[in-house]
Amino acid sequence: MLTLTLSQLKQLYQQELPELYQLANETTNETDFKNNLDKFLSLHPQAESNTGKQIRLLINYDGRSIHELSTEQDMSVQTFSLLHRFLTGNLENTDMATDLFIDLFYLFKRLGGAELPPLSMQRVRIRSQPAPGLPSRCIVRLRLPACLQPCRAMPPPLRAVRATSL
Repeated sequence: MLTLTLSQLKQLYQQELPELYQLANETTNETDFKNNLDKFLSLHPQAESNTGKQIRLLINYDGRSIHELSTEQDMSVQTFSLLHRFLTGNLENTDMATDLFIDLFYLFKRLGGAELPPLSMQRVRIRSQPAPGLPSRCIVRLRLPACLQPCRAMPPPLRAVRATSL
């Protein structure tokens, strides 16, 4: 899914989330889109689910300015403004990364009741294997805090061996 282009992702929205796509294209500006999205969400049967609450929170923060601690700068939150521009074909930066739109796609799919399938045992094993070229002991040290790391075994003491004649 991360290899989709913006146009492929837009087609996915049209096919999988037609109500959202139609809602975006029926509104003329981003404010109307957010207001209609809020109304749509309030009528949705999953409006009070965790997913519904997450979408509402994103709607409420859209257009606000927040202080980003890692960069010590103020930045504007434009989640649904960008989604509206993307779905209506008015996105100025066509080289934009698709990760925001993929995350929002999955968020709205979860609102519709779609759950992410649980990992199979094979997928768990694959994800648990150490990276190639990195010894598993290093992985343990990286993942565990120092107090939980296994003690390093001391090499056995050298024993004096007598040379015996045969």
